[in-house]
Amino acid sequence: MRSGWAVVLPFIEREEVFGAAVLLRNEKFDDEELQFLETLARDVSFTLRSLKMEEERKRTFSIIVDNLRQFEELADRLRNPLAIIKGYLEIRGEVDDETVLENIKKQTDRIEGILDELRAREMVTYEMKKALER
Repeated sequence: MRSGWAVVLPFIEREEVFGAAVLLRNEKFDDEELQFLETLARDVSFTLRSLKMEEERKRTFSIIVDNLRQFEELADRLRNPLAIIKGYLEIRGEVDDETVLENIKKQTDRIEGILDELRAREMVTYEMKKALER
């Protein structure tokens, strides 16, 4: 069996390991070659980390756009019960107070449910924001 020389190029960026490459050859690597390979490994590591971050940004941006669309939808859903409440307040003299209060209660419960949904989506967005800041 012949002996040779090996160099392991770890692809590490900010303590995150992306992989490694092993180079084999019959002759010993000189200092200039080793320095070049070290620079190459750093560049590859940086590129791999950048690509990973870009993919995360794209995925996060897509979720944020979806959240904004959902927020718009929730705002529209809030307008309906609010319009009903305003309508009952306008006709309260024409309808008994118990009916007015009962219907206002139903609509405030609807609004509360919608706001709970909004809060849940807000928390998801907040967690994504924290992840981006890392």
